[in-house]
Amino acid sequence: MLWPDGCLWCPSCVEKALLAENPPRWCHPVGELPAEFIGRLPGWLPVLVSLRREELGASRESIVYCPSCSVYIPISSRRDDIAECLRPGCDGRACARCSRPSHPGNPCPDIHEFEGLISAIIENEWRQCPGCGDAYEKVEGCNHIT
Repeated sequence: MLWPDGCLWCPSCVEKALLAENPPRWCHPVGELPAEFIGRLPGWLPVLVSLRREELGASRESIVYCPSCSVYIPISSRRDDIAECLRPGCDGRACARCSRPSHPGNPCPDIHEFEGLISAIIENEWRQCPGCGDAYEKVEGCNHIT
């Protein structure tokens, strides 16, 4: 598939790139892809592009991902605190309040359940990614994250 500025990507690679946590920098950022180009994308890729656009504009507190496939679940797919994945073939559901796998009829996990994890983070001197906030363990290399 030829991208607007002449880059060549096959549909499978486009999907993998859009699903990546940190998508590659293309000639056009996802938010600037021309509508006529998006309309030529096969299958569910136009939906995936719109999901990525919405995700990039969402506040961090409102973001919910599918617990099965990690696709962003838009606010329009959330009802009664259940967020349903839009990816074809995926039946993943997440709790729209706590972003964990859906648990209808049960309260969201309490913060006390995570005290063991917090203790492990402190005890093992894990670090926090400045971009996504996830904890990680530095194994080698310098102190600079690129």
